[in-house]
Amino acid sequence: MLSSCYLSGSIDSSLRNLQSLSIIRLNGNKFFAPVPDFFAYFKNLTSLEISSSWLNGKFPEKIFQVPTLRTLDLSHNFLLEGYLPEFPPNGSLQTMKLQDTLFSGTLPPSIGNLKMLSTIMLERYNFTGPIPDTIASLKQLVHLDMSYNGFSGSIPNSMASLTRLVYLDMSYNSFNGLITNSMMNLTRLVYLSMFVNNFSGSIPIFSMTKNLDILDLSQNSQNGQIPISLFSLPSLRSVQLSKNQFSGFNNQFSDQMKEFCNISSHLLEYLSLGSNNLEGPIPIFILELQGPILNLSLKNLNLPSNQLQGQLPMISSVQYLDFSSNRFHSSIPASIGQSLASTISFSLSSNKFYGTIPRSICNVANLEVLDLSNNSFSGTIPECLILMSGQTHLQVPDLRTNNLNGTIPDAFPNNCSLQFLALNENRLGGELPKNLANCTMLGLLDIGNNRIEVYH
Repeated sequence: MLSSCYLSGSIDSSLRNLQSLSIIRLNGNKFFAPVPDFFAYFKNLTSLEISSSWLNGKFPEKIFQVPTLRTLDLSHNFLLEGYLPEFPPNGSLQTMKLQDTLFSGTLPPSIGNLKMLSTIMLERYNFTGPIPDTIASLKQLVHLDMSYNGFSGSIPNSMASLTRLVYLDMSYNSFNGLITNSMMNLTRLVYLSMFVNNFSGSIPIFSMTKNLDILDLSQNSQNGQIPISLFSLPSLRSVQLSKNQFSGFNNQFSDQMKEFCNISSHLLEYLSLGSNNLEGPIPIFILELQGPILNLSLKNLNLPSNQLQGQLPMISSVQYLDFSSNRFHSSIPASIGQSLASTISFSLSSNKFYGTIPRSICNVANLEVLDLSNNSFSGTIPECLILMSGQTHLQVPDLRTNNLNGTIPDAFPNNCSLQFLALNENRLGGELPKNLANCTMLGLLDIGNNRIEVYH
């Protein structure tokens, strides 16, 4: 075991004489050399771990076929090349970590011979082709990461037999077809990520995956309605369904809401439904995903680039709120500041909001980003909004492209924390305040298309 021992150069050839070794750990060194093929002749070898060691060249395929080998970790060797071989029957391999290498090629059907495999990590680089049906033989599989490759084809129905699977990441590939209800046989799933693929059709019913913690199906071509039952899963913390073609929520709404409301320890923190075709007012069940009454914990709500409309809902306890690029057409409630008590970032950009900017926004103690751009707000800029850059560390107020008038308040504090100030395309006049010079961290200032006088 010579991990992180600052070894460099090639792996010493004298190791070939130690053929009784069963465990070899050389992680975290700087070999800048290939893996020697003599490891393939170590008859008792159970573990070969050489991660993060600047290995290069082509990895000897015969090492994969050592009958006693249980753990192979070659991860984070960014110049190490290789292919998966034909695996012999009844292989002993349990853990195979090849992430962040230059391994390429396909997943061979003989992968099914490795019936003891519990962990496969192939993320990032050059694997291609479909998932072979023989993957169904990997009954012990717990962790499968195939992300950031070029895998393609549909999900084989045989994957439904991998009932021990806890972690499944197929994101950033070229998979297509449907995500079928058979996937819900994977009742132990905690993490499921399939974002950036070409999956189509509707979302399956997730009612059996009670342990699901993270679900990411964003950036696909899925459509239809989002099943409300999804939000009754007791362990769910993050749901990302953005950049699809979902049109709404299914008609099981009322029944599922009764089930949902009985869950007092719901953990959902992150909900992203942006860039879909959602219409009408924000569904009431989303408004119930926050607040102290049910001890719920929603912190991030992203609904941009839909067709939502109606009154702006009063949502408390959420830190990051994005309602931009929708069809809202109303004023902001005067008491909005009370609802945003925990908010750090608040965006209403590119809607049709009108009226004045409520001064209660100035009471939001944690606010760093306020984006009200591309609306029809009128009236003056509240002086307290400028003072927030010193009192509450407001960094990014974006008020461009509105109908604001009057002058820029002469109220920039000595400890101004502004990094971005966009006031362009309004009806502002008067002089540019001299104490704007207090904002020493300001990286962008845009006051164009106004009537502001600037003195040199």
